[in-house]
Amino acid sequence: MLFNSENKAIEKNDVNFFEAGIIEDVKLEGAELKTTPTGKRLIEVTFTKGGAKLVSSEWEPEKRETDTQEDYERQCSGFLSRLLDILGCFYPEDQLKVNVETFTELANWFISKVQMADKTKLVRVKAVYNKNGYVVLAGGYRYTFIEPMTIAKDNSKIRILAKDVIVRPEKEVDNIKDLKKESTTNSDDLPF
Repeated sequence: MLFNSENKAIEKNDVNFFEAGIIEDVKLEGAELKTTPTGKRLIEVTFTKGGAKLVSSEWEPEKRETDTQEDYERQCSGFLSRLLDILGCFYPEDQLKVNVETFTELANWFISKVQMADKTKLVRVKAVYNKNGYVVLAGGYRYTFIEPMTIAKDNSKIRILAKDVIVRPEKEVDNIKDLKKESTTNSDDLPF
């Protein structure tokens, strides 16, 4: 029989992702240097909690045509500050001294620090929705987005800000009226 409940069921490939908000008891899993098919480089930092995964893409700063050297240097400083915020949950400040010239050197230094970090130390992170509706580590470096769990919840500096999207944004395909064709099946005609 084609439809037989005793046949082997298809195995599920469910993926468990973080919900947006302030998440506690998160584990730093690892970091990896990647290059996109278009040649853009990034550091992917992976966090986990109870089987759920959060991947943070830390993109290489790019100097745009309109940027001054000062603008670009400020962007690079902000990028480094963000990486140091992550590592600061696992290392004392005096072990986080770095002075390199290239993104590759910085990425390799950061990844080696992540590899050597005590992964039993748990962190608190702020996860938000990006413009495409995916949960990501909150962006920027001016506000706290990660801190060690050794900081009591009452003393946490992580806050949900007005700019943070913690409710999944509705996408066009989520609206039935935006679909190109409507269902031709009348639910009253179904046998169940």
